[in-house]
Amino acid sequence: MICTLSSKAEFDDKLKEAGSKLVVIDFYADWCMPCTNLAKWYNELPDQYPDVIFCKVNTDDAEDLVEEFAIHSIPYILLFKDGNMIKADNNKEELKKKIESLK
Repeated sequence: MICTLSSKAEFDDKLKEAGSKLVVIDFYADWCMPCTNLAKWYNELPDQYPDVIFCKVNTDDAEDLVEEFAIHSIPYILLFKDGNMIKADNNKEELKKKIESLK
């Protein structure tokens, strides 16, 4: 399952709830075609990695998070492990390698 985060408060709560689990967040917008293409495979990842938390943030709804992480282009994927941010690749295979190395 993929959770949807729409504010800084929801984001902070999710990271706190996650504890030491890996959290993967896809920043996207409904109007973004590359985001739609990425979603086709991103939406399959929770089944492959049930011990990882997957979330999505619509950049049109969460401007506070866009500003905090200085997101200038989408799609944009960030990983968080123990509260530490790790930039991820938008490439499926590279992202899977990074998830494997961090989980």
